[in-house]
Amino acid sequence: MTTSPSGRRDGKQIIFNSSRTGEYELYRKQIDSDAPEELLAKMPAAQYPRSWSPNGKWLLFTQADRKRDVMLWQIGEGEPIDIFGHQKAWTEVARFSPNGRYIAYVSNVDGPFEVFVSPTREPRRLWKVSRPLSMGWAGGGGQVRWRADGKELFYMMGNDTLMAVPVETEGEFTHREPKRLFSMPGMKGNFPDESPATPRYDVAADGERFLFVRKVVR
Repeated sequence: MTTSPSGRRDGKQIIFNSSRTGEYELYRKQIDSDAPEELLAKMPAAQYPRSWSPNGKWLLFTQADRKRDVMLWQIGEGEPIDIFGHQKAWTEVARFSPNGRYIAYVSNVDGPFEVFVSPTREPRRLWKVSRPLSMGWAGGGGQVRWRADGKELFYMMGNDTLMAVPVETEGEFTHREPKRLFSMPGMKGNFPDESPATPRYDVAADGERFLFVRKVVR
């Protein structure tokens, strides 16, 4: 089985995982070549690529063992780093901002899954950008996506409500209150119960159009 492709910004390469050896491992493939894909590394647990840095040197991937951890790896160099270091909580689906300065991710460190942003160079600093559950209506969130200019962050609240957060990433990170865009019932994805934070949609570069996979009941 092959899953979780992540493309380089220039569109010439992708990194994906495959269980062809019995373990989910990372492979890199040159798009415009017939050459076979390259196994990047043998690691002790399943790996799921999530985001490639804008300069093409770094990869964020999820390492899945008894829980999920976000790992940062200089591709082909040294050992991956568990950048958030939560001993018991899950961290998942981390994504570089378009300028590479920040990382958006999902964690249940405070209980429910919520959306956080951290500086790439100081990942232990963080801002919680999703609505807290104490604000009078549903909160928490997952399935993060950036707008291509880095001015907006999207996430899913619950199973079907798309939220948008205006953000600033060029200097010190700032964010405003999330706003509800619309609901999309019946979204479908791989292993939604096992990995509820994994995105089941994509967004156009201008942030105006969205692509969803939905269940169809006949």
